[in-house]
Amino acid sequence: MLKYLVILLLIPSILQSQSIVWEMSQNIYKDSKTDKFSFIIDSDGNPAVVIDGTRSKSMTSCFIKFDTLGNILSYKELSYENRISSISFYETDNGYKFFCLTDSADKLASYKISLPLIINTDKKGDSINSIEPYNLKIYENYKKYGTKLYSAKTSSLTANQNFYNAYIENKVEIDSTHFKIFDHLIISSYDSLGNYLWRKGYDTLKGSVDKYFIRNIRLSKTNTILAVLQYSKRINGKYEHSCKIIEIDLNGNLQKIISYSPQNLSAVPVDIAGLEDGSIIMLGEYTGSDVNNNFLVKLNSNGEILKKVDIPLSGLYDNLEGMSLSPSGGIVIYGHSVIDYKESGNSYDDISKMYLAKLSNNFDFEWDYLWHEHTFDNASSIMSVEFLDENNIIAVGFKDIFDIFCAKISLLLTRVDENKSDDLGFSIYPNPATNFIDIKLNNEASLIASCEVHIFDILGIEVISELIHPMTQSHRMNIEGLPAGVYYIKIGEKVEKFVKM
Repeated sequence: MLKYLVILLLIPSILQSQSIVWEMSQNIYKDSKTDKFSFIIDSDGNPAVVIDGTRSKSMTSCFIKFDTLGNILSYKELSYENRISSISFYETDNGYKFFCLTDSADKLASYKISLPLIINTDKKGDSINSIEPYNLKIYENYKKYGTKLYSAKTSSLTANQNFYNAYIENKVEIDSTHFKIFDHLIISSYDSLGNYLWRKGYDTLKGSVDKYFIRNIRLSKTNTILAVLQYSKRINGKYEHSCKIIEIDLNGNLQKIISYSPQNLSAVPVDIAGLEDGSIIMLGEYTGSDVNNNFLVKLNSNGEILKKVDIPLSGLYDNLEGMSLSPSGGIVIYGHSVIDYKESGNSYDDISKMYLAKLSNNFDFEWDYLWHEHTFDNASSIMSVEFLDENNIIAVGFKDIFDIFCAKISLLLTRVDENKSDDLGFSIYPNPATNFIDIKLNNEASLIASCEVHIFDILGIEVISELIHPMTQSHRMNIEGLPAGVYYIKIGEKVEKFVKM
């Protein structure tokens, strides 16, 4: 019993020195990439994610909930008699409220337009009831109360138990047979029952040459909505890109419009955050030149530059998805990074890794971290991050296209990857696993005469041990006989966690 107690005490202390406290992935779709998320940490501290079904052929939205140790508490499909796209949600006293859009109008119009649908669930994600505020069979309802459903041209948020959906409109109906091409931002607002409140348009581009693309909408610290747009202006047959920020209050009243473009460079926005003093932080990406890195810029309420820094490359090309601010104003940016081009002109063979980086509130670059190598065709990426406290985050995204990924990550280390040089470093694949695991040792570990690998259950009880023979860089272990659960592998003083499915 003493042996078990020692191991039980040893494992948590070692794990706490790692950057990744726990991570989990769950397969959800077989026919599409899982790249649309809404994500919250609920009042119990549990990460909860709704995955938009727009990219799925079946268009089924899913809800998945993790506990504070990374175990899956609930995995549900949000079903309804019509196909739905769940785009935003928040926690209620009894469960969750999902704001969904239907695609029922596709057969009635030449462009996609959808009506709202509210689904109320319990804490497990099981449906309690659904609210259909407008009859889906009446076409006029779509014109009066509908909003657009685009996989790449829409963004949503919740605020004060109301829902806000933004999209770029490029067809303005003059009559039943005539349209004009006007790119402009449209934001619609709905209450907690899905009832239409208002719809307003902002900053019209009067012509068919220049283009707007919405990148994100965010709720600022001053309780306004910030929409960040890519403005693509066609000059001499080529598009030059810049950034535009539109701020409105929660009633849709325009507060300000700010334009930003780095001097002599083409750039597109990625994400935005509004601070208590009215200033704005924007994450952006350079385009169309040999400069492939990203930047952060802080603008005052008048759009004047307070500070700007370029973010150093972690790979050959960093594809960032967004940023999140800590309680003290520190910044985490995330996405994935291409680290190797395998074949010229064929991006599907490129090698990428998940990407995470931390900057201080003064934009000082502190560290970056790359993990989970994959081909670009099986792209994995961090898509959203929320802070638990100043030093811990929950990151969610997709892994190998079809899996939802969730991890708790500590930000305490000055270099997140400092454990890579451990004498007995190793990695485990697959994780989660079913019948076997492959253990890959680093070069230093493989040079030792021999070593033992030990597997312990969650109570610290050893369940399997095997000898790894000399000069071996990989070792396969049969785990088919283990019950499903969380286990720890220990080689020397190094401990890693895996899940048996």
